[in-house]
Amino acid sequence: MTELTQEKDNYLTLRYSHRISRVRKEEIVLIETTSKPHYLHLQSDNSSFDFIGKLKELERVLGNGFMKISASCIVRKDAVKMVDLSNREIQLTNDDVRIASTRKMKEVKALMHY
Repeated sequence: MTELTQEKDNYLTLRYSHRISRVRKEEIVLIETTSKPHYLHLQSDNSSFDFIGKLKELERVLGNGFMKISASCIVRKDAVKMVDLSNREIQLTNDDVRIASTRKMKEVKALMHY
């Protein structure tokens, strides 16, 4: 089981089995579900790894600097580089592109001050 903890609101510590990973929140680009049940994929500026967890729990722990753009993906708000409104595509600072759900587009537009 994965244990999530916050350290002084700057770090997210993920403990899974015999591995402990500590990631600065400002380095996290996205967290998304994987094809493997119960596993999430965290992508940061420096690394990426999979761990067992729940998006809903992570959304609560990460706080206001992050937003859920679909049922399967959370992104850091200041990692959003560009939004294609017609295709609902969100380009991130690492040049990855993710699709936002129709319901979340209003929030994404507000984020871009549109």
